[in-house]
Amino acid sequence: MKHFESLKRAFLLVFLLFFMVKADSQARYIFSTTKELGILEVEQPKNLSIPLEVSYYNDGTATMRCNQIPSSYFHPIARSFSTGFYKGVLWVELAFKDTQAEDGKNFYLDLGSEHIDIAELFIMKDGAWKFYGRTGRSLKKSYMSVPSWRLVIPLDESDLSDGPVHRVRVRMCAYLGAPVSFSLQPARNYNSSNLILATFNFGIIVICFVLIVIIFAIALVFKDSAYLLLGITAFLQFLLMLQIKGLGQVFIWNFIAVIPHAPRLTYFMTFAVLSMTAVSFCRIVSETMDMKIFRWEMTGIIGTNAIASLLVLVAYSPSLAFGIYSVAVIVMSLGLFVMWFRGRKRPHSDMFYVTYWWIPMLLLFIYIAISNLLRFSVAIPKETIVLNRDYFLYDFMLLSMCIPAVRMIIEKTRRKLDVQRREIDNCRKSLFALREERGLFDSVTEQLLKLSNTITSALRLPQMKSHVESVQKIQGIVERSAVQTNDYLTALASLGSGRPLEVNRILLKEFYLSCVETARLIASRKMVEIDFKTDVEDGTIILANQSLIELVFTNSLYTTIRYARPNSSLNLRLEKSGNTVTVIMDCATEPSVHDIIHKRTSEEDFTEQEENETNGLDFRLVRKVLELYEGRLTQSEFRDGFVFRISFKEENQIAQSADLPALTSKFESEYNKKFTDSDMEPAITDDMFSVGGRPPVILLAEENIMVMKFMEGLLHGHCVLYTMSSGADAWNFLQSNGHKPDIIICNYILPVISGMELFRKCSDVISLQDIPFILMLPLSEASKQNEFIRRGAAACLIPPFTKDELYRTIYTIYSLSKMIQRNVFSIVNKALYGNKGASDDADTRTETQERRTVEPGQKLISGSSDISLTDSQKTLFDEHELSARERQIAMLISQGLSDKEIADNLCISPGTVVTHKKNVFKKLDVHSRVQLMAKIR
Repeated sequence: MKHFESLKRAFLLVFLLFFMVKADSQARYIFSTTKELGILEVEQPKNLSIPLEVSYYNDGTATMRCNQIPSSYFHPIARSFSTGFYKGVLWVELAFKDTQAEDGKNFYLDLGSEHIDIAELFIMKDGAWKFYGRTGRSLKKSYMSVPSWRLVIPLDESDLSDGPVHRVRVRMCAYLGAPVSFSLQPARNYNSSNLILATFNFGIIVICFVLIVIIFAIALVFKDSAYLLLGITAFLQFLLMLQIKGLGQVFIWNFIAVIPHAPRLTYFMTFAVLSMTAVSFCRIVSETMDMKIFRWEMTGIIGTNAIASLLVLVAYSPSLAFGIYSVAVIVMSLGLFVMWFRGRKRPHSDMFYVTYWWIPMLLLFIYIAISNLLRFSVAIPKETIVLNRDYFLYDFMLLSMCIPAVRMIIEKTRRKLDVQRREIDNCRKSLFALREERGLFDSVTEQLLKLSNTITSALRLPQMKSHVESVQKIQGIVERSAVQTNDYLTALASLGSGRPLEVNRILLKEFYLSCVETARLIASRKMVEIDFKTDVEDGTIILANQSLIELVFTNSLYTTIRYARPNSSLNLRLEKSGNTVTVIMDCATEPSVHDIIHKRTSEEDFTEQEENETNGLDFRLVRKVLELYEGRLTQSEFRDGFVFRISFKEENQIAQSADLPALTSKFESEYNKKFTDSDMEPAITDDMFSVGGRPPVILLAEENIMVMKFMEGLLHGHCVLYTMSSGADAWNFLQSNGHKPDIIICNYILPVISGMELFRKCSDVISLQDIPFILMLPLSEASKQNEFIRRGAAACLIPPFTKDELYRTIYTIYSLSKMIQRNVFSIVNKALYGNKGASDDADTRTETQERRTVEPGQKLISGSSDISLTDSQKTLFDEHELSARERQIAMLISQGLSDKEIADNLCISPGTVVTHKKNVFKKLDVHSRVQLMAKIR
């Protein structure tokens, strides 16, 4: 069936195609239309204008009718002539021969382009003169035969009397003495020529209107009053041009055509154009010269405008009004010309270029006004030199006003665009610089977070036996991380202020060797051998910020080692010439890293694609720090590797820094003394947890009641203890309680929320993730102890454990936690404020420790007034003769307590604390809490 349907459709398609071909073959196409249809030639009009014989007659009484005037009254005159000023009605008789057949029967009688108030056409019909058509500038469109911007009246030859010669008469009133130019043209010729002329004129109108709109638009965009005044002047001249062309009276404001003195609107428009031109000129030159020098010219122009406008308005005689208008135009144009001539040699802005084009415009105004004055002296029968179609002159004047202004607008816009383009380029460069700084800041922040995690991880390492060796390892980790943290913070603070924060005297060779020794460990892991050479003498001192210089030395070494090829050598050379220090590093590298090295060491803008490559810093931080010391980092290829050259200038502050000690390492001995002088194997006593007189707050989460009571018995009297029987209760306590515990001890197995889940939740909350977490693991989970510690747990206890193991674990974690907090706090303050210290108010604002509250029924491990002192602290206090109360307050200040907290602990008033604090500062010769902490420690 499917095949049958397909065959059926194919048959129908073939049948339709056959029918179409057959039907098409019966039709006959004509390819030679001229030959087949017998096209006949049409006679074209040969004459563009029918020859006319013109004669005139002036009816001063304006009472005679066309039939009352015999032909003998008319006097011959040229086809184009100046009517002059006349009273009454001017009659013109036109005679022309019978036209040829090819000229057709339809004609247009054109009267010229000058203003004619009214013109009526009469024809001879059946032996009498009869009205035939009308045109004029003082008529409504409904009264015109053909509403047109041209003064034309249509004429049908078949309406004329038979005979070899046809005669028609025109009655007109043109009190302005307007010249006339009679022309009788066949309709087809007239339409074609008028189309060309109309296209040209309307094209000029559109162009001028667009230019004026551009001037106004730019005036609004730039908010420049000069362009606004130019736009207003050009618009007034545009209206004047429409008035001269007849477009205004016929199509736009035709409703005022019947008002008396409506033709005098041209006068007021001309006065307005000249006055606004003078105002625009003053605005253009006002930026570079005093307008007082033009006060006489401006007074004359404005005064002439006012007087002439008043006289033209009240004058009864059209000829008198026309004369006043012409004289006023000449005076105002000459005044403008004098203003321009006097100001042309003074320095002006580029806008003054526009005024050069006003000179031909002013000259044309004067020429037209003088030509108008000739109408008073020229007799009617004589031809004059007055130009016909003078609206072309007004086109030129308007273009001379608009085109230069638009040209200056385009030029000014181009300059603004150039300035904006340069600003955009600068903004783009600034954006790239900001992006580089942002990337650098993000990278440094990332490094700081890594160092913070390192310190936290070191803090949480399990110290079951509290061997001195293990504590020293923690000390080394913390010290190195604190050094790098201080370097990064100093770099950020220095880059933010644009200068190094402080100046140190540094033993150059010894300082660089210490940085090299630090880098040897990293180099050994990559099997890179370091070869160091220098001609710098021992004891050579430079002046610079030690944190910044250490960052430059160590980061450049670390980065170079990272780029170096395994099993290769890194050659270092240290040089000093004058106050310039140069470090040269050359090493062999893999070809795959050459492009990366070029990016890292070039001065090109930073791109976001580089952010996460390698460690995100590379040489970028080194380059930014070197800028603080007028230094730079360069690289060049050699053989199969690169040579990196770092150079910078030391500070020139010898007089101010000569009394400072020379440094070879970053930290002074107080930090290490804190560990060596302290007893790291303390005896188990009731007050061993109380670091600086403050007991820890411990949260214990344990489901087993027996274990909970056992732990309460061990910890009773040694701390502030909160107990929870489930992980959910512990989590709610951490979420709702206003004070965080110092330590969390949690069983691995708990109902609702397990101990491991509680640890994970605390790790995800910023305010809880720094609390040391001790997990009590069952024996079955003992193998996971290292894994939990790697995840961030401070320690793990595996029951059964002894009282000593519990105490030592809590003591190690709590005491080391407080020590790290104080040292990092001191390092951050030193990086922010330098060695100058800060005021007590500033120190109070930077305090970060929270005071732990004690619930009723709980007791501290030891009284707040019972302060334990090291030997060095006792010696210090004895030498400066501090009283017992002053010693208590000094130690509590060194632990970060505020005045109010100290007053609460010692049960005294805050004013008493302030008095003792001042005495302590005076006796120990310190000026801030930070200096006191550093001196006591």
